[in-house]
Parts: sequence; C-alpha cells; structure tokens
Amino acid sequence: MNLAQIKVLTWVACGVVAGVVGWHGYQTSTKDRPQPSPEAAKRLLTSVEPPKQQKADVVAYARLKEVLADANLTGKVIVAAKPVEQGEPAKPSVVAVSELVRVQYVQVDLARPELGAAFLKYKSRAGVSGPAAEGALLRVGERLAAPNGHVRIHAVEPMQVVFAFDDEARDKESVSAAEFESNTAIVQVGPDGVVVSAPRVGIPRVEGQAFVPGRTTMLGANRFVLGSEDMTYLNDNYAEVLAREVRTAQHRDPRTGKYDGIEIKEVSPGSVAARHGAQSGDVIKSINGQPVNSVQEAISFVKVNKDKYSSWEVVVENKGKQRTVTYESPNN
Repeated sequence: MNLAQIKVLTWVACGVVAGVVGWHGYQTSTKDRPQPSPEAAKRLLTSVEPPKQQKADVVAYARLKEVLADANLTGKVIVAAKPVEQGEPAKPSVVAVSELVRVQYVQVDLARPELGAAFLKYKSRAGVSGPAAEGALLRVGERLAAPNGHVRIHAVEPMQVVFAFDDEARDKESVSAAEFESNTAIVQVGPDGVVVSAPRVGIPRVEGQAFVPGRTTMLGANRFVLGSEDMTYLNDNYAEVLAREVRTAQHRDPRTGKYDGIEIKEVSPGSVAARHGAQSGDVIKSINGQPVNSVQEAISFVKVNKDKYSSWEVVVENKGKQRTVTYESPNN
C-alpha cells in the first residue's frame, strides 16, 4: 500500500469517528428533555409584556433654528449689522410767549414786586380749552394753563410781564401790556337782549389847583405823572440814588463801537428808579429828542430845560425793541 492510499484511509476513519461522536451527543441532549405542551407554550408567550413604545425626542424650535437656520454652512464671512444709534430726542418747537398769551392788564406792587399779578388772555396758539381759555389772573410764580405749564410768570413790571421757563437755558421773554383804549364804547345789554346805549360820563373839570400826587403815578403803559415828593427827592439826592438804587454804564453800539446811550445794568426793586419804570437792560437813547450818552449829560440837559418843558419823552431800547416813556409834569 502506497502513501496516497494510507492518507485516504486515514481521512475516512476520521470522518466516521466524528459522525459517531456527533450522533451520540445529540441523543444524549434530547433523550431526557420533556417536551412542552401547547398550553404551556401559549402561557409562556402571553406572559411576556410587549415592549414600551418610545416617544420621539422633542427639540425646541429656537434651538433647531440656532443649529440649522442660523448656522453658517456656506463658509462665507457674515458681517454683523451695526446697531442703530438712538439720537437725542427731538426738542419741542419753541413758541414765543407773545404767540400764546395777550397781557390785558397788570397789577404792580412797587414796594413788594413778588405780589404783582397780570390778567392774561390765551390765544388760539396756546391750545387752552375750557373756562381757562377765557383768561386768568396769574401772580408771580404761577404757571400758564395746560399744555403750557412749562411757562411761569417771573416778574410783573409797570409796562410788561416777564416770563421764565423750566428750560433754564432758554432766555426770559417779556410781553408788553396792552394799551387801554379810552375811546372804546361800553355796550350795555338789557334783560330782553336789547342793546342800551350808555350815557357818556366825563370827568368834570374843576377850576383851581390841580391835584398833585406825592409819588409818581403810572397812568398807563409807558405814561407817568411825576410826583412832587419824588421830584424833590431826586433833585436833592440824585447822587445817592445813582450810587445805591441803580447801576448804570455808557452803552456802545456793537456795530460801530461808538457810545449811543446810557445802559441801566441793575435796578433795586421798590426803589424810586423802579417806580419811574426803569428796568434792567434798558438803554436810554434820548430825552425830548436830545441824544444822551452819559448820566451827567442827561442830568445837565434836564436841569437846563426844566422850565422849558412840562412833558418829557424818553426813548428807551431794550433787547432791540424801542419804546417811548412819557413823564408829565403834575401841573400839566
């Protein structure tokens, strides 16, 4: 027997041995195992709980948008938008007080200026409605009716009312008092609505010496009748008045640089000068047509012409506006 035959026989023998061993193992494993009945198998299958269904994960929309929509998947450089700068709130338009109110009349207390009052008539521009629109008597420190509460009365002077504002950067404004028209007709209405003509009543003229007030009296806006006591006091004490009650200086024309009047820098409240209508900021330009550039020049002109004139017209300028103040002699 050659080598090839021996190899074949050996492989055949190994295969037979493996088959015998495998069959014996199968018989051994299944020989004593009991076979389950169909009922037991059914009970076993039905006793197993069904698997729980898992809920789908919920993802917040904001997170999904951040990951997907806001993600820069293109690789391009994104330039962040600059925030819009908030500028300063627009300031309300400035309306002059003269467009809001009309000064009907003033009540001036020269001894105690803080007690002054003025009756104001509101214009349509003021936007005041209701009973207040008909006008109101306001005292120093009181405010205009809504929607103009940011305006208050700062001072009541013989010829004007000075207003101040909550905005401290805004300059004070003055509104002149209306002239009283003596020729205005007074209309009377009877119970039946019929107009009744009122009789003209005049001031009777009495022959003899006219009434001479001791103090200078204001007849109207920019009109005064000189008082004998005040005139005597000013004549004897003008140097003291200029030193204590009023502060003056020569005024230069800003355009030409030349002296063109007497500037009143400051006036003491309740002083003789204040009772004669002097106001801070006034520039006296002329007296009865005669230009004056210094206090000495004005005093000299009045003394020389005191017997020539019974009425004195003083041209005054304040903040670019001119007015003529008239002083009447008490015997005029």
